[in-house]
Amino acid sequence: MDYSTIRDDGALMNLAAKVVDPDRRNTLVVLSADRYGRPGFDPADIGDALAGTDVDVYWLPDPPAANRLDGLTDGVACMYNGAAAILHAGQGAIIVLDKGPTSPDYLIGRAMAHATFMRRPDPKPAPAADAGDRPDGRRLRAENKRLKGELKRLRAASSADAGDLRPLFDDPDDWLDLEIRLAWARLIPAEGKRANRLPARWTMTPGFAATIASSPRRAKTVETCARILLGLDARHPYRNGPNGSPNMIGDWGNPVWRTIVQQGMPDSWRIHWTRDGAGNVVFLAAGGHDALI
Repeated sequence: MDYSTIRDDGALMNLAAKVVDPDRRNTLVVLSADRYGRPGFDPADIGDALAGTDVDVYWLPDPPAANRLDGLTDGVACMYNGAAAILHAGQGAIIVLDKGPTSPDYLIGRAMAHATFMRRPDPKPAPAADAGDRPDGRRLRAENKRLKGELKRLRAASSADAGDLRPLFDDPDDWLDLEIRLAWARLIPAEGKRANRLPARWTMTPGFAATIASSPRRAKTVETCARILLGLDARHPYRNGPNGSPNMIGDWGNPVWRTIVQQGMPDSWRIHWTRDGAGNVVFLAAGGHDALI
């Protein structure tokens, strides 16, 4: 299992230095724990799958360590509650938040997208046989586990970029339009799709889609756009100033709204939006607290 466990502040500071090192050439994968200290992704499985590459895998078993790493890297490695960060050299982090059946393969594929294969992992020797346990059986099980890991790694490598549709579009608006429709398809169960359709039309300001594409939590941000269109978001009026100030009014005379991408995360992005004269949603801006300013 090729991964490093970060247990003290010294090791955490060394990891932070690697994250922000402008000369770093290899990919880092950082796995955080939930509030109970449980990993969102099995460090041993991820480490085994990436063994033999130049990808470094780190596991933060202490839940507050993700917060400290976020501060030490000025928000570059920003993941909490069992999420994983994939940090390619010279690029922003890819955050994998929700653990679904295909999430480990997606994580491994995104890490492999910029990995260099250094060596073939050696077959792990079978443990010494206990009394009454057949050595041949234990060796076969160990070899079977190794082959499964190698198959997963090769499958992920061959489809590393399959989940990223952005390179397939010249116009980011067209890309985001499709991603929102896919987010709706995943969000609404089959039996509810007829009653919960997306509106026929929505628009966005120039640069909005490109901003969404750069989000460290891209999938969750796109999903929030779909929730806004469906009326399933937690929205608040956007004010012109501090509490007590009047609500901001958009170009069509309708209120400007602010929707938080992920509740309970102080650094979560906000999406600001309004409605045009026909009542259609117009996405205005996305980003940090002051994205609209």
